[in-house]
Amino acid sequence: MTHRKYKLCYAEGDWGEGKLHFTNNFETQWGDDWNDTPYECNAGNPYQDEEHDVVAVYFEGGDFVFPNHNHHNSPHNVEDINKGKIAWLRPAEWADHTCSIKAGTEMGEVLTALRFHGAKLFIPENLNQ
Repeated sequence: MTHRKYKLCYAEGDWGEGKLHFTNNFETQWGDDWNDTPYECNAGNPYQDEEHDVVAVYFEGGDFVFPNHNHHNSPHNVEDINKGKIAWLRPAEWADHTCSIKAGTEMGEVLTALRFHGAKLFIPENLNQ
């Protein structure tokens, strides 16, 4: 499996750990209630079908926060996040880096950035080939 063709389309978590979803067809990827706000209470995982292969990677650490950080109900939905209105991962207030990771970023770039900033990755075996 080549990392290059998979792009970040959905993320969930907070406080330094999470699950990132990557798709092979970012431009048309969709999921349940991706146009509903707040995303963290409404959105479902990305749909997987014959056109959309989705891969999940878990991580912990790296001092990143998600769009819902510091919100009881965030003003964001997945559709807007994937259009670039806010990054899926931003540096936490206490982080010693300024790295943000936006929707549509290729998997290899995301994994490299997370590792560089100290995150531990839990990668499915089929991605390690």
